[in-house]
Amino acid sequence: MSAMMLCLCAAVIARADDADVVLDVKPRLCVMGGDRKCDASVVAAWRSRQPGAFCLHASGRETPLQCWQEVREGRYEGEHQIDGTLTLILIAATGAEVARSEIEVLASDTSDRRRKRRRRHVWSIL
Repeated sequence: MSAMMLCLCAAVIARADDADVVLDVKPRLCVMGGDRKCDASVVAAWRSRQPGAFCLHASGRETPLQCWQEVREGRYEGEHQIDGTLTLILIAATGAEVARSEIEVLASDTSDRRRKRRRRHVWSIL
C-alpha cells in the first residue's frame, strides 16, 4: 500500500513541475494581406522552475525547432510562413507536452468594397 502511495505522490509532483513551465510566444496574431501565407518573425521564450531538457516543436514539422539541455529558460527566434494557425509546443525530455501556444492568422481582404468607395468631401452637398 505504501509503495502505491509513493508512486501516486511522485506522479503528482511530476505534474506540478510540468505546470510550472511558462511559454510566451509573440506575435499572437499575424495579419495576412493579399498573399495566402503570413510572414512572421516568431519569438518564443519559456522558463521553468526546474532545470531540464526541452524541445520546441511547431505544428506540421517533424523535427524540433530548437532543443535545450539542463536549463531553466530558453529563447527561440525564427521566420515562419503561416497559412492557418501555427502551434508551438514545448516538450520535455520525457516526451510530455509541458506548454503550448498558438499564433492565429487574420486575413485582410483588400477587395473590400468599403475601402474602394470614394470618399466625399465634407463640403460636398451633391
